Amino acid sequence: MDSVRRPLPLLDDESRPFWEEGRDGALSFVCCRACGALLHPPRSPCADTTAPPILAVAKYQDGVSSRA
Repeated sequence: MDSVRRPLPLLDDESRPFWEEGRDGALSFVCCRACGALLHPPRSPCADTTAPPILAVAKYQDGVSSRA
C-alpha cells in the first residue's frame, strides 16, 4: 500500500485554514450558518441548504475546544 498515491487537497482561501490546522495536528470543522450542519472537509455552499458562507466553529487538539 506504500505505493498508493493520493491527490493533495486543493488549497483555496476557504479551505486553507482547515488543512493548515490539520498539518499542525489539530482537527477543525466548519458549520453551515443556515442549518448548523458540520461540513468535513470544508466546502461552500452547504449541500443541504446551498447557503453561503460557512464558519469555522470548532478545533480539537489534545481535548476539545470551541470557537463559535
